[in-house]
Amino acid sequence: MRQIARHDVVFVSGSAGEHELTWSQKAHEREGCHPRLHGPRNRNVRMGRALDGRPDMAAVLHAVAAVTAHFEALRTLYPRDADGHPRAVVVASGVLQVDEYASDAPPTYDELSAFTVRLAEPGFGPDDLPLRAAVVTVDGRPVHVVLSLHHFSADTTAARIVAGHIARLAADPGADLGFGVAAAADRRLRGQSLGAAARPSCRHL
Repeated sequence: MRQIARHDVVFVSGSAGEHELTWSQKAHEREGCHPRLHGPRNRNVRMGRALDGRPDMAAVLHAVAAVTAHFEALRTLYPRDADGHPRAVVVASGVLQVDEYASDAPPTYDELSAFTVRLAEPGFGPDDLPLRAAVVTVDGRPVHVVLSLHHFSADTTAARIVAGHIARLAADPGADLGFGVAAAADRRLRGQSLGAAARPSCRHL
C-alpha cells in the first residue's frame, strides 16, 4: 500500500468546553499509559473496517466528518496543565487529515493488521485530535477505513462503534446516527459506561 493523497476533512459541531477527566481516564494516567509516545508503549487503539457497498471517496470523507462532529470524544484534546496532568478540552470545529492509500488488490487480513499497527505507532501531541484515519482504495474505490484513536478517548469497543458508524454513513450518506444509540456510544467513548466492559486498562491492544 502506498499513500497517494491527503484529504482535509472539516468538521463543525455546536458543543465545546472542558471536562473533568473520567474515572477511567484518571486510571489510565495512574497506570502509566503514554499516548504521546511513539511506538507500542503509547497503547493507542487501532481499528480496521471493510466498507459496505461501493461508496466513493467523497461519501467516506463526509462520513468521517459527520461522525467526528457528532462525538465529543473524537473532538477532545488532551493538553497538560502546569503540573503535567492531562486536561480534556473539547473543540467545536477543526480539520482532520485523512490519508488515502492505494492497494493493487484488496489487502489481506495480515496486510491490513500490519497497516493498522503502523497507523497507531505515532503518539498524539497535546494539540492533536484524538483520531487518525486512513482510507485504503483499490482501483480508486474505497474498500477499508483504518483508524487510530487516543486511548483516553476510546477503547477497542468504542473504536469498533466509530468505524461501524463511518462505514454505515459512507454506504448511506442520508442515514442518521440515531439519538439513543449515539448517546450510548458517546458515553462509551468518553469512558463513562458502567459495568465490566468499561473497566480501565492500558492493555486493550
